Amino acid sequence: MKKTMLACGLLALFAANTVQGQDRTSGPLTFVRSDVNSKTVFWIQGRWVPIDDPKHQGNAEVVTVVCLVREYECIDLDSDTLGADGEQAWVQEYKVVNWDNDGISATSRSLDGCTDVTLKIRFEPPTVTAVNSPVLPMSERCRKANDAWDKLTGTKGGTLKDQMEQDMLVPTRGLVSFQDVKAP
Repeated sequence: MKKTMLACGLLALFAANTVQGQDRTSGPLTFVRSDVNSKTVFWIQGRWVPIDDPKHQGNAEVVTVVCLVREYECIDLDSDTLGADGEQAWVQEYKVVNWDNDGISATSRSLDGCTDVTLKIRFEPPTVTAVNSPVLPMSERCRKANDAWDKLTGTKGGTLKDQMEQDMLVPTRGLVSFQDVKAP
């Protein structure tokens, strides 16, 4: 019990000291190879920010992109804090279109079938981008869904804009995700 309390105290002290330096990062993006079989499983962690605004503070949560050679797929494990009430998490599965010595290109379609997402991974230097694009030609069902979301959120064209979002993975600001939370 004493060891646990000491470890929690040291971790909290470490976290509090690193939150103040918001510009610090945990280091460059690097791939982590599986200790089970490094040739068949690897992952990379960071946080998503818009491509056109790499200094965007974005969410604090750590995103993990796992790629599985044998299954020929990549999985994006992501979460978002909803405030004091909790967190939501989701998994997005990408089917690999191309996997060579330079990198990976994989695609996925949103649950509603209205948005395609292309995941592009380069091995050297390690870079990961996700590019959303509306499924074209846009079906009447997707048009109606976009209009309904726009009315619900009070933004005209906001849903279509989200369907054209482009993000890149950048290093986390701390070694653990809660270190990224902005200090008041």
